[in-house]
Amino acid sequence: MQRLQPLADEPYTRKLLAEVAQCQADGEAGRSAEIAGSVRERLFDLSRFMQEFKHKFSLWFNSRHERRGTVWEERFKSVLVEGAGQSAQGPGGLAAVAAY
Repeated sequence: MQRLQPLADEPYTRKLLAEVAQCQADGEAGRSAEIAGSVRERLFDLSRFMQEFKHKFSLWFNSRHERRGTVWEERFKSVLVEGAGQSAQGPGGLAAVAAY
């Protein structure tokens, strides 16, 4: 939970930190651990991170440029890249993705 302190100005983080502090004051270690688990799950889920990142960036971008609507056309997707080496036909998959 200490890692969240730099993000304490975000409303969601502020709510979580207050809830953990209340659990600790009440002696509810189990509930505090449950909250910490949900935070870890949220932080280490790439799809969820990208969803939140794109949403918050869109809100910021739209307010800054006085516009509405989506910024990106497609949803985030994660693709497995195989064949990292170079072949006679050209660069391998990883090199092609990195170049893109």
